[in-house]
Amino acid sequence: MPLRFAALTAAGLLAWREPARAARRWAMPGTLCLALSLGLWAALVQPANVAWGRVLAPGVEGEALAAYGRGEWGYVAAFTAWLAGFCLLLLAALRARCGDDPDRDLP
Repeated sequence: MPLRFAALTAAGLLAWREPARAARRWAMPGTLCLALSLGLWAALVQPANVAWGRVLAPGVEGEALAAYGRGEWGYVAAFTAWLAGFCLLLLAALRARCGDDPDRDLP
């Protein structure tokens, strides 16, 4: 988890300090997608992890199985948001290298 916060911090610094307007346009949504991924993980996956931690107690198997489904979909949602953020940040880095020239192709 500390690595995710470090990535979010680095992406935020990229979005804030990037002078090229074309790069900033992609870096900001990329940073927001990384933050969304962390929020989805906290809202969907962490409660499932807590429920699985209590699964050894008698009488809570049904709750743990219901949480399992939410947790699995939570992992999918968090990964999708993280992947979108990564792709947007990659595009921002390429735009920063190419500048704001719309006629220049990306490498």
